Amino acid sequence: MADDSKKTSPIDALKITLGVAGALAGVSVVVVMLWILTDRTVSPPQIAGARTDQQRYQILAKAKADDQQTLSTFGWVNREKGIVRIPIDLAMTKLIEEGAK
Repeated sequence: MADDSKKTSPIDALKITLGVAGALAGVSVVVVMLWILTDRTVSPPQIAGARTDQQRYQILAKAKADDQQTLSTFGWVNREKGIVRIPIDLAMTKLIEEGAK
């Protein structure tokens, strides 16, 4: 006697086929969405007054130099309120010393 419980009926085969087709469709939709979202060319950052790469480089180099000057020197932040800035290295050292007390 043959065991009929192991046979696949046409309805079961249809369910399996539809399940696989649905999974493939879902994966396809995700792949297309990711492709659309990531297929954008990255443009360089817009910097006011810069038209060429060389101009952007010069503006950024000046900004870095200004930042370095600010981080490494003493100066007034707000003279009226008596707020000053100190070099970042000194500030970190003082913070460590105060934390150790």
